[in-house]
Amino acid sequence: MQRRLVPRCAGYSPVHVATQVHPVDQAPQTAVRMLGESTAVVSSGAWFSAVTSAAFADMAAEAHDAGARELILDLTGVRAVDAAGTTTLSALSEQLEAAGCGVAVAATHPALVAWLTSVPLDLDLDLSVFDTVEAALADVLRRPV
Repeated sequence: MQRRLVPRCAGYSPVHVATQVHPVDQAPQTAVRMLGESTAVVSSGAWFSAVTSAAFADMAAEAHDAGARELILDLTGVRAVDAAGTTTLSALSEQLEAAGCGVAVAATHPALVAWLTSVPLDLDLDLSVFDTVEAALADVLRRPV
């Protein structure tokens, strides 16, 4: 977090404002873990924006191409999300469901959880949202084959 000084304006004394700056030059922090032959957990870093969500979607597609038929999208590490990130997540979920891949989401960021549980997606998806990866994995493993 960076602190910057806001100059005196309209007679008010200067104040310090805390801002968060997205590290543009930093590589997206995404990872994928295969759990057996047909289940994978794709994890995101703290930022879920246009750049990082695209890398996340690529990793999810690679896991699917490698044989994963059930994906847990781990967004529990997300601390900041923007409209581009949610748009990418929506498209990714729809594409995976259309390809016959089961999807469950683990998320804790309040704005992301609110979006995931309230915004209707284009397809008739049953996107399950959980607060932990373990709960999402348990749901996926209980589904009929």
